Amino acid sequence: MLVRDLLLKTYAVVNRSRAFESSWMRRQFARSYFFYKHYLESPLTRLVRSHPQLFRDGPILDIGANIGYTASLFAKAALPEFKVYAFEPDPSNFAMLAEMLKVSGTQDRVVPIQAAIGQHDGYIELWHNPKSHADHRVVTARLKAGLPANGTELLKVPILNLDSFLARERIQPLPCFVKICVQGYELPVCRGLERTLDAKPELSVALAYAPYAIRGLGFDPTELIDLFRRRGFAFYAIEDRRKLRRVPAPASNEVDLGRLEYLELLITRRPLAL
Repeated sequence: MLVRDLLLKTYAVVNRSRAFESSWMRRQFARSYFFYKHYLESPLTRLVRSHPQLFRDGPILDIGANIGYTASLFAKAALPEFKVYAFEPDPSNFAMLAEMLKVSGTQDRVVPIQAAIGQHDGYIELWHNPKSHADHRVVTARLKAGLPANGTELLKVPILNLDSFLARERIQPLPCFVKICVQGYELPVCRGLERTLDAKPELSVALAYAPYAIRGLGFDPTELIDLFRRRGFAFYAIEDRRKLRRVPAPASNEVDLGRLEYLELLITRRPLAL
């Protein structure tokens, strides 16, 4: 899309020039990005409008919160007594996230946490993509093997297991909605959420299902689907014009044939009107 490409080119130029050290420049870029997400791209904007009941039964987890668009969106959709927990590991993104929560007036509703999410607590390396604020990735052996030897920026960041985090912070009730946008790292994220998936039948998960990105980090995309399928979850494609379309659980042979390159998926056990 032309607007998205323009934003990415703008980000790359501004980031290279170190202009993001200016609070004014960060805010101008973030406002442009929020406008683009709200009006042109984000399927979650449409989902909040068409199925608000998904966001009102508990706290919300925003995994890969980036610079705060979805965290602000969820804060306005959730009931006042529930918080949004926004996890973002990249330092520059996290700085813009904190700023934009103040700009949007949602800083009292959102808890920003500078950490990646995965299967275990600890520390990991994060690849910082200088050309796109939305494409930083957890470094796995597969990814590292394909990165250039020179000029690659790797950051050491904390990583949290969600089940452990929810228990440690004594978050009750358990979350009603989880958004995951982690550029291929979805399987470890969801493996760290299995106890919560079993304990909260009403929990819904939205994620970008991109088999090429999952394989690019060394994981099998069908394992991600099976994690939900064996628990009785249904799969819906989030489409344009606020529509949901029931889809069969993607199979590996479909991915190999290229019929499922990318899907915005809603995964839920709730009965939904289509």
